[in-house]
Amino acid sequence: MDDIVRTVRKYEGQLADKLGLLDTIKYQNRRPQELGVTGEHNGQADALRHIIGSAQYARDYGPTLANIFTTGHEYLFYPFEPHGAAMDMDLHNNAIGRDLASKYKTQAEVEQAALELLRQ
Repeated sequence: MDDIVRTVRKYEGQLADKLGLLDTIKYQNRRPQELGVTGEHNGQADALRHIIGSAQYARDYGPTLANIFTTGHEYLFYPFEPHGAAMDMDLHNNAIGRDLASKYKTQAEVEQAALELLRQ
């Protein structure tokens, strides 16, 4: 099973590279730390990372493709696990990112709105 997961993730990475998503992935992974947000796995930094990435994908490719890519990623990330709380949280935060991208003109505005949501 681990071999299958590694293979799927390898091809997902190659697809992300071909689609030009790697810069956004690198940005979304480092940005929470730059903003001083902690809680990497299932915490606030994780939520912010999902919001930032999904918003940027929506801005670059439109909300439909952003939804396809981010939802597909979550199903690839949890291929043999039941649809659980961690996945639900990631999908929820991805939806927030797409929503914020439709409401704000700049990524900085999206990030500020996301930080305000995390403070609630």
